[in-house]
Amino acid sequence: MMNRMLTTFNDNVQKNGLVAMAKAHGLNEYQMVILASIVQREVLNNSDAPGVAGVYWNRAFSTVPNDTAGLLGADPTVQYARDSEKPPKAYWLPLADSGKNIATNSPWNTYIFKGLPPTPICSPGLATLLAAAAPAKSNYFYFFSTKSGSIVYATTYNEFLKKYNSTPH
Repeated sequence: MMNRMLTTFNDNVQKNGLVAMAKAHGLNEYQMVILASIVQREVLNNSDAPGVAGVYWNRAFSTVPNDTAGLLGADPTVQYARDSEKPPKAYWLPLADSGKNIATNSPWNTYIFKGLPPTPICSPGLATLLAAAAPAKSNYFYFFSTKSGSIVYATTYNEFLKKYNSTPH
């Protein structure tokens, strides 16, 4: 089974030129997989993957001045850290507190540690691998999901708060 998964992964990477695409965005293959795994846990719809990947790419690698300080601030990475420390009965449950206050010593806590976490947090699909290899170009540094599952983007934290507080989520 593992050999089949790896063969499929390698075939998809080669067929789609993902390594070259990732390199064009300053990522190596492993970083692409890590980013794709985070995006995989964030999006309900594959069509949202490039935008969400773009936000995380901006947070980690953009030279544009912003208030994220290089922190991804990704809830799925904190869920992974929390669930790895104390395996629960059900995984990927929402965070009960700010990511800054959960699994604070874990290098997967992207509210505390800058850049990408050390490993992928799940097995990403082709859509999120494509998105991580070629993240959408934007000025967005923030996003959230609405009740309907659509993604709302913002450039600044203040803009994010205004949109978040005025949108059912």
